[in-house]
Amino acid sequence: MGAGERRRALTEKVLNRAMRRLFENEPPLLVLPKGRVTPHDLRRTARTIMGETLQIPPHVAERCLNHSLGRLVTIYDRGDYIDERRAALAKLDALLASMPVPPPPPAPMRKVRKKRKPVAGR
Repeated sequence: MGAGERRRALTEKVLNRAMRRLFENEPPLLVLPKGRVTPHDLRRTARTIMGETLQIPPHVAERCLNHSLGRLVTIYDRGDYIDERRAALAKLDALLASMPVPPPPPAPMRKVRKKRKPVAGR
């Protein structure tokens, strides 16, 4: 980002549009066995991985997603768990970075037009 440029937040609308483009291009930039995904699917997957695979405590995983912990918990527990959240997201980042990246799908074959032979007498 250059000097004087304002940094803009990534809104849900922008993220939805960007993800939709992955699947709607011709040919699609991303093909998944179960079809297209949404930002909410990514949040759900991250939360599941944090809980099941990385054993992140539920209150920290929920705060990573900016979820409320419930009214009663919020009244008594005012902590933001920022250090724990950073550590949890670093673990998630490391896990995702260690996963193999599949090769891109092959480019579609283009039809080659045959040149027409000139018709005699024209």
